[in-house]
Amino acid sequence: MVFFHTHVSFANGFWWQALLSDKPLTEVREVIKQGGEWYECDAFNQMTVMCLDEFYYYNIALYGELTLRNQSMTLSFLAAYDAQTLSDLILNLRKDGFVVSALGIGDEHYDVREALQQQSPESVDRDVVLLMNQYPQDAPRTLDWLRAQEFEASLPKVKANLTSDGEMLELTIIRL
Repeated sequence: MVFFHTHVSFANGFWWQALLSDKPLTEVREVIKQGGEWYECDAFNQMTVMCLDEFYYYNIALYGELTLRNQSMTLSFLAAYDAQTLSDLILNLRKDGFVVSALGIGDEHYDVREALQQQSPESVDRDVVLLMNQYPQDAPRTLDWLRAQEFEASLPKVKANLTSDGEMLELTIIRL
């Protein structure tokens, strides 16, 4: 007898969709609190910390922590470094409508939004790919992401940051 165990992708979960939506922050908070997956694990002055045990972002096992403040929330997800996991996280962020706004690898930094003011999108894409391929995949790197529809916004509602030090991967989502 064979048993199949499937994991629910949080990218398809209601709280994840609310997080990426244009809903007011108060509604997103309620969706997260009422969903039952997150639980309060700490509280400080004007800040609540919630935790999420192992869950799956598409096919990637992550552990989560959510910090609620008055005007924002920060979600931090961790996984052990693996080249395939890094590639999958990049792919999954793109699936969820995110685009790279800046990246830093080694001692180099590239601001995509700034570069697009002076260069064609094709030229910027080429520069990004060349920079990413110039370093080994386990080289420390930081990739900043924005939702495509907010790419030119001065104050985007949702920002993501993917950081790798060659040992751990951290995906941080900031929601205003």
